[in-house]
Amino acid sequence: MSVDVPGDASVLDCVFNDGAGTWDNNNGADWHIDVQGGAPTWSMDGALDGSAMMVADGAGRTLHAGLIDGRLYLATEAAVGSDVFMAVSAESPGPLQPAMWGKAGNVAAWDAFLAQESTNGWNGWFNAGQDGEPTGGHASAGGGVLEGWIDLEDAFGAVPEAIAIAAVSYATDDGGLLDACCQAPESLDGDGDVQAVEFVIVDLCDFDPATCCDADVSGDGAVDVSDLLAVLADWAHAGGPADIDGDGVVGVDDLLAVIAAWGPC
Repeated sequence: MSVDVPGDASVLDCVFNDGAGTWDNNNGADWHIDVQGGAPTWSMDGALDGSAMMVADGAGRTLHAGLIDGRLYLATEAAVGSDVFMAVSAESPGPLQPAMWGKAGNVAAWDAFLAQESTNGWNGWFNAGQDGEPTGGHASAGGGVLEGWIDLEDAFGAVPEAIAIAAVSYATDDGGLLDACCQAPESLDGDGDVQAVEFVIVDLCDFDPATCCDADVSGDGAVDVSDLLAVLADWAHAGGPADIDGDGVVGVDDLLAVIAAWGPC
């Protein structure tokens, strides 16, 4: 049997059916088969990826995040006794709105969230309207970790300069209350709502400085003579990587941008 996968795939997630209605989904964690030769990406195996960094540490819960090639990765402790959610918003959260899945209280408006049910281990992404998942959502849970990634451009239309994220848990019943004990960042007031100030805002440059080093025209990880030469080679041309300031033409401002950013990215 052969399966076609995208060129950037590093793992194939699957479940099995015997044709008679019996499913094997590895106890809700799905089965994961490594794909060789694909571009680096996040591994959806229910274990915390080593290249992710902790961005928030609350009472009883941590929140990890990372970025690879425009793919945002989130991870927190898996659901045990309470449903778990990781909300993400481009730039900053919006005004308070009713909490996800009909839970009690309010949460600052999100663009997407990753959730896991405590009763059966199901996990998956939801979009802002909770009527589907953002494009390219991938998730897994197992080994004590809920993790997932989304392609920011596919999901939000563009890669933002910063993201706001929060990990929370709620009692599993309909209308379940927010577990203020298990929130990252930690709850500031314990009022049952997740305010915008209770999200952590992370500059995407903190995940991958190279993605924000616009003056590194040559892509070698530093702003140096090679970038000066690249700007001069494209002088007066329209657009392209050497148009650092994005004004539509390569010129003096781009040359000055290289000089101002001189050094390692």
